[in-house]
Amino acid sequence: MGARIRPIEWLLFYIVFPYLLLAGGFGLDPQLQQVFVGNAYAQLALFTVVVQLPLYLTGMMTYVDLGWPQGLVLIAISGYLAPGWWLRRFIISTMMLLHGGRMALGGALLFGKQTNFTYLFKEDLARYQHAQQAWSGSLRMSKSLWWVKAQQETFQQCMANMLVLAAPIFLQAANPSATVSLLELAGWLLWGFAFVYENKADIQKRVFFKEVRDEVKKLGSGASESQIMQVKKQVLGMPPYNDPAKYSLWTYSRHPNYFGEWLCWFSYTVSALPSALHFSEHSSITQRVLLLLALVYTCRMFYDCLVYWTGAAPLEMK
Repeated sequence: MGARIRPIEWLLFYIVFPYLLLAGGFGLDPQLQQVFVGNAYAQLALFTVVVQLPLYLTGMMTYVDLGWPQGLVLIAISGYLAPGWWLRRFIISTMMLLHGGRMALGGALLFGKQTNFTYLFKEDLARYQHAQQAWSGSLRMSKSLWWVKAQQETFQQCMANMLVLAAPIFLQAANPSATVSLLELAGWLLWGFAFVYENKADIQKRVFFKEVRDEVKKLGSGASESQIMQVKKQVLGMPPYNDPAKYSLWTYSRHPNYFGEWLCWFSYTVSALPSALHFSEHSSITQRVLLLLALVYTCRMFYDCLVYWTGAAPLEMK
């Protein structure tokens, strides 16, 4: 299911959380359930058209990098339509709209320019090539079954948008309480810091890419392949690209953009805790534990993804 996700966690993700959030199991509030169900239909439609069918026809998993952030925008829209207190609903949905919208627009433009806006890719992204190699290499699975695994990998992100990634947003958006707790406020402020941090890291990365391209151009047409590769293999945050005025965040962290992304989701979880307790206040202890566990799993899943699964680990192996 991921890089280091345990079998008991598979059970939670594929059976327990769908039963709780989509089927309204364990006495979940019906209005909250309706928000999750409406979003699930929207995510299914989006991923079928943008991700699963293109993947089936082309064999490229890159399409999930288009569909997943678009799914976050759908979560924001569902949040705006939730039945909770208007101010909390507006704040948390706008946070998600900015978060997902930035990535959705950036991905559409980036991949569009690379393919002349045909979105027909010549090759998969490096991290998905790494996943395919690991499938038939270290995992010793049949190459003929890779297309099934690719469908499962991408649809899993659709399910994440239905369940654990939507959970901290919908719990807050559907909460009718007109009182803002200090924990909610702390989570919102933390999100603001994390959002700026992640964007700053991405801006510094784009500056680095531009400088590398400029260095390659300076070599001229007479440069050898080894000279060009030596420039292209330079690492952001290491000499000569460790100027603290340009690359401050990258001189302290190998992957500050991933840290900022994880911190955004951690802040969603923090601000959602009071709402989770609100919805489970008059319910069974089972529902309370599972709602809190769904929030914990939001951070858990992202950590695995960003550190081991499709984030840092594949990049470090390039």
